[in-house]
Amino acid sequence: MKVEQHIFQAPHEEVGLRALNDIYQRMQIETEWSVRGDRSFSWWAKDFVQHISVTEPVKSGDFLVSRLVAVTPIVEGVEVTENAYHLLSVPNAYFGTLSALVLGQDGVVRYVAATTVHEQMLEFVSHFFSFIAAMQVTDAHIKASFFAEMLKGRQALSAHPTSGPRMDYGHDCLDIIEHLIVPHGKEPSAWAGPDMLDTLALLERYSMIATGDEKGLVAEFPYQGFSSLLTFDTDRVHPQVGYGLHASLKIPDNVFPQSASVAAGLLNQMEAVPELQTKFYGTWCAGPNGSLTFNAFYPNALFHPGQSKNIALAMARRAEWVACLTDKRSREARWKTARSSIQAIVEDATNEHARGKGSFDEDHSHSKQQSWIN
Repeated sequence: MKVEQHIFQAPHEEVGLRALNDIYQRMQIETEWSVRGDRSFSWWAKDFVQHISVTEPVKSGDFLVSRLVAVTPIVEGVEVTENAYHLLSVPNAYFGTLSALVLGQDGVVRYVAATTVHEQMLEFVSHFFSFIAAMQVTDAHIKASFFAEMLKGRQALSAHPTSGPRMDYGHDCLDIIEHLIVPHGKEPSAWAGPDMLDTLALLERYSMIATGDEKGLVAEFPYQGFSSLLTFDTDRVHPQVGYGLHASLKIPDNVFPQSASVAAGLLNQMEAVPELQTKFYGTWCAGPNGSLTFNAFYPNALFHPGQSKNIALAMARRAEWVACLTDKRSREARWKTARSSIQAIVEDATNEHARGKGSFDEDHSHSKQQSWIN
């Protein structure tokens, strides 16, 4: 039986509403299992509702830009404590892909992802965001029971207001990870190669310092007299989806008064606010060494030529945004006084060497100290 598709009508052809309509159609959402709002729709793939919305457009440069947000509540009744933030930081750090686990002040844990859209990016963003939304709602069905037990809450089960609970197997998109993402992840990273080198060349112009090769890169951006560290890694294997691109932005230690887990939880809440114009693909968390870090993992199945550069620019903007939260100086002042960690290591080693406290030779007695930097 053919299922009727619900088509949005965008009377003013506004790009945000066209994107919303396009996502609805690309995901093949049935009218029976959805509810439409003026700038949003909610739908039930099976046991959890997903809300997808778009903000009113705002002027940004030469474009009118809207922000798309996908939200899937998975656990409710969670006590908002430092321990809850810490518990969520672990799966965000090690198992997250492109949606963040966000604990709200209302005690509800939600998967959240967001991006911006304008006229020139409409088709690509609609296509890419549809995959992110499908992965999000699939992960909700896979992991909600585990997180509910871990956080001592209850699953945020939901039913359509008129159709009731969905008693069938569920929407076909719930197979996306098993049947599409995982098979592609068994192959070597699609993100390695010429695209990575092009991204490195871009970051050499837009960062303090950048280095890398066809398999990955590192770049630094100003942060309170020091720097934040961006890393792209194609060797890392995600435990759920296999190979892809792991992108991380590490913030210097002791910048925020809270612990890294709490700071990460609060930053996730901020990026989840619909009106914030960041591309929220990924999650803030406490990294393996306890440092405040933004992590994102892009599976092989989502690779598209040129996309690595867009990811890099989005991370650069995030570095600038988070730096502004604790350093109110102008951008020019921050860039002037920032110190690259790579440069700092070189300078410190050079100073030690000049003072005679160290040498790059294995045997000091058989070589004469020489200047190694012109």
